[in-house]
Amino acid sequence: MARGRSAGTRAHRCRQARRGRSRRQELSRLPGFDADELPDPTAEAAFLSAKPDWTKLQSDNSRQWLDFYRELVALRRQRIAPILMDIVRGSGRYRLSAGGGLTVEWALSAGRRLRLMANLSGRTVEFDEEVIDESPILLVGAFAAGRMAPWSVLWSMV
Repeated sequence: MARGRSAGTRAHRCRQARRGRSRRQELSRLPGFDADELPDPTAEAAFLSAKPDWTKLQSDNSRQWLDFYRELVALRRQRIAPILMDIVRGSGRYRLSAGGGLTVEWALSAGRRLRLMANLSGRTVEFDEEVIDESPILLVGAFAAGRMAPWSVLWSMV
């Protein structure tokens, strides 16, 4: 039995290593990523670097970030998770506006759409589509009259 467990563990580590290599290859094709500098996702050092240091929650800034992430998780549980089963398979579409904004939409079985609009740049961008009758789920940053402030994100139902 110990032998089977050992073989299974070894096979599992091999699969993880292959996934890590393929992820590195995938990311290395993107601008700004150097595959040689990416951490090994199966290394203990990578795991430890991603673990929260709970002793640093003494600062106001750390507590604010923790509260923000808790709000995001609650929002996902309350507003996004209940509609995931309603997303029409293969319906996800994205487009870049002439102004540089990113819009991603998923069709829902009831005829509505889940929409993500994002400005992932340091300048204000204009979106091509008219935004009408949106039910905002989350706005981080600012969005008004088709213009989105730098580093802003809007999740909504349309």
